[in-house]
Amino acid sequence: MGEVFAPGSADTSRRMGLGRITTVFGSGVEPAVGPRRNGEAMEWFTALPSLSRVRWLAPLRGFANGSAALGVYEPWRWRARMFKFALTRAMRYGWRGRARDRVGIPEQQWEPLRRLVRSSTGREAALFSVSLGADNRVAKVTVQALDAEGQTLGFFKAGLTAAAERRVRHEAGVLQRLAAIPALRDAVPAVLATGSWNGRYVLFQAPVGEERGPEKFAREHADFLARLQRVAPSSRSPEDVADEVEARWTRVCCLAPASWRIAVSAAIDRARRLLGGEPVPCGPAHGDFAPWNTRRAGGRLTVFDWELAQWAAPSGWDRLHFLVQWDSLVHPRWRPEKVLEKTCGDARATGLSLLYLVDSASRLAEEGLPWGDSSMRYRRQALELSVGGGKLGAGRFSTRTVRVRRGSAQ
Repeated sequence: MGEVFAPGSADTSRRMGLGRITTVFGSGVEPAVGPRRNGEAMEWFTALPSLSRVRWLAPLRGFANGSAALGVYEPWRWRARMFKFALTRAMRYGWRGRARDRVGIPEQQWEPLRRLVRSSTGREAALFSVSLGADNRVAKVTVQALDAEGQTLGFFKAGLTAAAERRVRHEAGVLQRLAAIPALRDAVPAVLATGSWNGRYVLFQAPVGEERGPEKFAREHADFLARLQRVAPSSRSPEDVADEVEARWTRVCCLAPASWRIAVSAAIDRARRLLGGEPVPCGPAHGDFAPWNTRRAGGRLTVFDWELAQWAAPSGWDRLHFLVQWDSLVHPRWRPEKVLEKTCGDARATGLSLLYLVDSASRLAEEGLPWGDSSMRYRRQALELSVGGGKLGAGRFSTRTVRVRRGSAQ
């Protein structure tokens, strides 16, 4: 690799972006500027939105078909949608990205993936589109394999850390288990193959439909969650659920700000009082049920990204997560009081909602998300509304809140 960077913060950011790509594909990655090695076939990509802030790698050979080159990028916020729309149109009219944002990846890096595609589907992968995901403790790379016509053959997923690899292996096991259940077989992606790529465990899944799932929680979401719960219904004592959530919080709270520790302590205490002594209905849960993890295929809802699935989670947590994720990451204004109105119909539901908020905040902290991130601030605001600033009565959650503008999110 022969690129020479001039001093400056922009070049430092580009070097860091190139480093992220090198972490995945090895030292053979070559930038578009600087000396070139001879005698090695390269597949060229444009880093998007730029090399300094790289999240996706779009294949230059697929630029004529923008939808194929950007297939792994599925935005939900309206500004991001407009960005993808404009970018796709520009690609179709000949734009090939800025030269300084291009990178070459040795062709030999793709051969193990091509073999897995060939052996599992009987077809040839002509193009690959790459999502580098978030740069955190559970960082993963997702690679979309496409044929020469731009049709998706499947998606590869590989963890870049030990914690991320455990999640990918867990997802493979969950999908194989769900595929054996007739009521869910058509609602989850098929596992086409598993293998090794650059020394990492890789999971190859079938595509699940081109049409995105509904944005708002609807009957088809409720029907799917009901089918999922019926697979293995169970119950747990309230003390067991609360103790598990508190134990997870204890593992991360040492670095939490005082405001967080106060809010969580009050939330767990209140949840224990509200739950009473009756068993808590539980069952299988997706763990990250959200609009962007669903598709429509054959008129039915299909759900992917099962790496956080649980087999004995409290009923209702998936629905609450769906509402929280949409409100905190996509809706232009936070409305945690509206979400709590929909989910806190009685004392027990309120107690389980409090425990969900603590549990999900703990998971985000485990992943390395800063306590000041918008997703974390949303959860803390919801906790504070319930245990301090709000009033719960007659099944309704009423409060006067301060509108907080979210940070950027795709």
